[in-house]
Amino acid sequence: MISGILYDAGASELAVARFKARKWTMHYNGFFPEHAQNSEVSKARRKLLGDILGDIDEQRYLHRTPILDRLRLQY
Repeated sequence: MISGILYDAGASELAVARFKARKWTMHYNGFFPEHAQNSEVSKARRKLLGDILGDIDEQRYLHRTPILDRLRLQY
């Protein structure tokens, strides 16, 4: 994949990773507690983003909808 070597896109490991990526993306994009304030939502979404990208500061955010192909998430 990254190294340029051919791979099986239907491999079970990749299917699981794609499912996790879709699940995270749906959660991130749909995250909006009913009674939350804007700053609370921003802070919570920054935490979600940091969970997959690592340590991020308060100046970072996603302006567009993320499209993730493969994640290594642990739920």
